[in-house]
Amino acid sequence: MSECCKELKKKYEKLKYDICYLNDAFFKLNQKINRIPEGPTGDTGPTGDTGPTGDTGPTGDIYSTIYNGLIDLSSLNIGDIVTYTITSGLSYTVGQEVIFGYDSNNLFVSLVNSYNTITGLLEINIQSITGSGTYSPWEVNITGAPGKQGPIGDTGPTGDTGPIGDTGPTGDTGPTGDTGPIGDTGPTGDTGPEGPSFLGERLEITSDTTLSDGNYLVAITENTSGITLTLPPSNNINQYYIIDEVGNASSQNIIINPNGSETISGNISQVINVNYGTVGLYSTSSNYFLLFTLP
Repeated sequence: MSECCKELKKKYEKLKYDICYLNDAFFKLNQKINRIPEGPTGDTGPTGDTGPTGDTGPTGDIYSTIYNGLIDLSSLNIGDIVTYTITSGLSYTVGQEVIFGYDSNNLFVSLVNSYNTITGLLEINIQSITGSGTYSPWEVNITGAPGKQGPIGDTGPTGDTGPIGDTGPTGDTGPTGDTGPIGDTGPTGDTGPEGPSFLGERLEITSDTTLSDGNYLVAITENTSGITLTLPPSNNINQYYIIDEVGNASSQNIIINPNGSETISGNISQVINVNYGTVGLYSTSSNYFLLFTLP
């Protein structure tokens, strides 16, 4: 079928539709004039053929586009005037609010100073900045006026506590604070038990010696090759404090032997082998016993 015939068919179909519409309108008008009551609605007639598709309407305003260049949010400041080349043929006009958004946390809002529909050059004035860093690509679109804030929703349930993370490294020790004031002196403690008394005379020993009965402070004042002290028989009165005053007993030991088969606290001898060591002894009727050893 030729284009001319197709066009005539379209016009014929439209004319049939117009005639049906006019007949219905005249009928309703005639009923009103003659006050003829309207009869019951008749059965619906068969659906007529679909009319021809109408002409496409004009294209609406378009604002949405993508800007693929890199933008560093940290380099922008409110009030800056900047230009970006975006898609041409959009509908931006002076004063409109436009948003460049990488995501909901990184975006900036500006006012349009000018837009060239042929080249796509967009000049804007920065109004607000959210986020930081350099990103690409950017979604570009016109912004709507902010709506009224809706009601705050209910707080959701608290989630389970996550596992405890590893302990971080110990930080550097901070500077020592000032010394606080000295506190009050506490109460004096109870007096301890009285130690053994010693009232004997001092004996200075420089070589191997057999000690006499009595109470003596036995001071080793010279010791070049070790000293051996022999105790007298036990008799319930002997008491000796034997001291390394030279301070070399670790290398030149001081050996203390009881008399015969007697012992010192069950041992056949007692040795001072610590520099400046001290031993305290006392006797019973049959043996010797240690009072103390120092250190």
